[in-house]
Amino acid sequence: MCRTGRTGRRLHLAPAVLTFALIAPVPGAAADRAAVYGAQPEIRMLTISPDGATAAWRKTTAETDAIIVYSLADKRPLGGVSLDGAVNPSRLQWATNDKLILVMSEHGRLAGFIGKYDVSSAWVYDPGTSRIKPLLVPGETVYRGQTGLGNVVGVSPDGKYAYMPAFFGDGLGTGPRYSLMRISLANPIRPRLSFTGKPRSADYLLDADGKALVHEYFDDNGERHVIAARRGKEWKEIYALDSRLPEIAMVGLTRDYGAVVVSRYDEDSRRRSYYTMSLDDGEITGRLFGRDDADVGSVLTDI
Repeated sequence: MCRTGRTGRRLHLAPAVLTFALIAPVPGAAADRAAVYGAQPEIRMLTISPDGATAAWRKTTAETDAIIVYSLADKRPLGGVSLDGAVNPSRLQWATNDKLILVMSEHGRLAGFIGKYDVSSAWVYDPGTSRIKPLLVPGETVYRGQTGLGNVVGVSPDGKYAYMPAFFGDGLGTGPRYSLMRISLANPIRPRLSFTGKPRSADYLLDADGKALVHEYFDDNGERHVIAARRGKEWKEIYALDSRLPEIAMVGLTRDYGAVVVSRYDEDSRRRSYYTMSLDDGEITGRLFGRDDADVGSVLTDI
């Protein structure tokens, strides 16, 4: 037998005697191992309502896949909804004491666009109605060619509306802007524009009234990272850096709405640490969280 190598020379292989050892597979062994290592816990995504009276979790068994809502005070189920493979939540969070948000993420297609994308979305579940509804749908009010629609950044004081950033506009002219939308939690069929963003807006933080308080964006050329805070009807830059890549990331607001919690790389520890940035002048002070021998895995915040 002969083969032609990369150089074009003929490579001659001497004949060999091959011996095979045949091992009979154990029926179902591979499938059993895959089932053991790939199986999800029966109870997962446990989350507690803001008032601490109600718990919700996802229950997955061989027979069912459902969201369960349970009264901790009365020790009894309050409701539940079967997912039936229609939706596959990766996270649960309470918007109010009686409205549960299901955040989905899946790899799929967008109608009218080539290729596949990681698409996230948010759905609301009301135990009183036993129905789940999408909060934002691409092409219905918001721009259809977007993937990240699973981010709820705030809820109105009366608990009736959720606020979510999304690209809004028809894509013509300057293109859609990453704006702030207001969606009814009871009937999320007509989202409304709450705040018009910039072409390169990145994120928002809301005040106690559900209004945009902090706006993060890049300039039109994408070369300047800016964080601005609202002062009445005006906006003031409290942080700016000439860079295409951000050096700090917004995490949330302090309880008194006086500062932003931000994370950034710590040159001394060579790890990411967390600080406060004043909404008055942008001064970054203190190291709230951070260790020299470990990284922060995650930060717990309310919605």
